[in-house]
Amino acid sequence: MNEKSTSSILRFCFFRGWSFLMSSGRSGFAIFIACLVVGVMYAPGFNGFWHGDDFPNLHRVYAQSQQGSLWSDTFLLFSEPVPSLGAFYRPMMMLSLALNYVIGDAVYANWYGVNFFVHVLNTLLIALVVRRLAKSCNCDPKLSAPLAAVFFGLCPSVAEGVYWVSARSDGWVTLFSLCGIYFWAGNKSSSFLGSAYLLPLLLIVALGFKESAAVLPLQMLLLAVAWNGPLSRDQRLAIAAAFLVVFFFLVWRTYLFGNAWQVYAENAVGIPLYVKLWNALRSLGPWWTALGQATPVLSPVYLVCCLVGLMLLAFPRPMPQWRLTLALLGASGGLVLATLLNVGALSSTGEGGRLSYGPVAWLGLVVGVLMSPVRPLTKSQYWRFFTAFVVFSAALLTGGGVLWGHLDKVWQAQARMQFITRSIPMWAETHQGITMLMVPDNDGVVVMARNAQAGIVLEPVQKQAYLHRVVPTLSSEVQMRQEQFCRGMAQRLQVVRPRFANSETLAAIVVPAGTVWPNHVACWSKSQQKFVSLRMPPIDASCHAWMTSIRSDIENCQL
Repeated sequence: MNEKSTSSILRFCFFRGWSFLMSSGRSGFAIFIACLVVGVMYAPGFNGFWHGDDFPNLHRVYAQSQQGSLWSDTFLLFSEPVPSLGAFYRPMMMLSLALNYVIGDAVYANWYGVNFFVHVLNTLLIALVVRRLAKSCNCDPKLSAPLAAVFFGLCPSVAEGVYWVSARSDGWVTLFSLCGIYFWAGNKSSSFLGSAYLLPLLLIVALGFKESAAVLPLQMLLLAVAWNGPLSRDQRLAIAAAFLVVFFFLVWRTYLFGNAWQVYAENAVGIPLYVKLWNALRSLGPWWTALGQATPVLSPVYLVCCLVGLMLLAFPRPMPQWRLTLALLGASGGLVLATLLNVGALSSTGEGGRLSYGPVAWLGLVVGVLMSPVRPLTKSQYWRFFTAFVVFSAALLTGGGVLWGHLDKVWQAQARMQFITRSIPMWAETHQGITMLMVPDNDGVVVMARNAQAGIVLEPVQKQAYLHRVVPTLSSEVQMRQEQFCRGMAQRLQVVRPRFANSETLAAIVVPAGTVWPNHVACWSKSQQKFVSLRMPPIDASCHAWMTSIRSDIENCQL
């Protein structure tokens, strides 16, 4: 897919969205503007670049395509777990990456475009679901629906789920969850495509993207308990079917992994539940501080405005509206709790915002329902709503400022990663032999080369494979590299000259051979914006001496 075809898709989606929303009157126009604002904020991302898990994911589908096994290997993941240290079962996620490569080639803008459109569509769905939920309790959503949409779309913490290609699962799960809520709340049983029965079907697809979708039936049960008026037979059966879907999904996970719930293997061993929860809660402060490091003043102002706005709305309201609000708040908090218990603690670098994508979407529904007044308003209620609207408007402005500062850091980090990958061929041409190249794990909140394996020196990121000449290494991998070189990896790389990073290549390069150290050790210097050669240890050094000699230089290298 070239830039012209991408532009055609953008124009098509723009005019189709305009036609649909304008048919809904002025409220529809306000929702359109909300989606447009969110789209404009994220539009610079089309000039971004791969980072983190993107490199191995891109290389994997490229290699499978070159070997003629793309579709067979991809569909095999529907019956097998994703190869990793965790208990991941995400076949729909991997299928989306395969489709991305077939349709969009190895062009970041085409892959990012999928995340971009999913996020804008989720912003639209927040508004549409708020309209449907608010009307169910006789509230007026004309103003609250677009406000809730912008609140979600510009929330700084969800940005990672948009700009990071490999973090798209949360966006897709939210998309199918919001669609399920929308159809369930509408309950147009006269047409199957508009009925509540779409909920369990959409849940099946969402579970293929990420395990967190398993919480949806519980969230829908809260919504059903708080629903204003009697539930239809279709609505009750749809929720029951959703629970049945999750039951069989957990049975399948138990078969694959021996555990129905645990996803991250490192958090599974012997830590009491209350300790995990306490550690997770304690990590929220440092995580948010790092996330908003580009805007240290606006970040706390944003949180205060959100909190004050919600408190201003906490005055006597009709019971149906209160029940619905509490149910949505419980659904958001429950998803947060499930996430924290599974991941343990959030990173103090600010990474992990993608995990807040779903909870923030539910919180957006809370804001939308709370901001929907019941007509007519008394004078005191009017001023309370007006004040809350002003405060939430301030929250949206400061949140947009925090997001802009955050995304600016992201675009800079991605540009740096692009420059690093483009500098590798020149380094290989001017430095004979093998180089152990130290690359950055992360740049603040942005994951850089972590989990990249060999993807940054192989096709399609590079025009030709350089793994036999340049071995990318993180600071945490130095000891592992030392052991590999001691066992003869340098010799094996020269013999194998790997083009693909797969199990066959790994088996070939770990065959024991004589100890040969790399000819060069270099690191990426952020301050100098180039690769810097480090002092080489003596060639006849023992494994331990080689490691000791080079460690201090590596630690001092400004990655």
